[in-house]
Amino acid sequence: MTESSAYAFNTVMREPNLSDKVAEQLTEAIVSRKIQAGDRLPSERELGDRFKVSRTVIREAVRSLAAQGLVRVTSGRGVEVREFGSGGVTASMRLLVRGHDGSTMAR
Repeated sequence: MTESSAYAFNTVMREPNLSDKVAEQLTEAIVSRKIQAGDRLPSERELGDRFKVSRTVIREAVRSLAAQGLVRVTSGRGVEVREFGSGGVTASMRLLVRGHDGSTMAR
């Protein structure tokens, strides 16, 4: 492929998938405190019925929320909303900075 042919393509924008959309709505409910820290989310089946999506989509959304530290998934107990604040952000930023070897972050 020549250099000029590389410019013949347009950028493809990534559309949010169903699990992203579900995770976004759940995140908004948690951040706006409609769902409080310590509350348990409804079951996968119930969330699937509410959002009109499969349980697989719900599982992916919950995994995303867990990765962000917004919920805790406990086998046999379900999904519990965690307390959130600046501490989690601070810890994430500390890891990000530690991951760089002193080279500039913006290139």
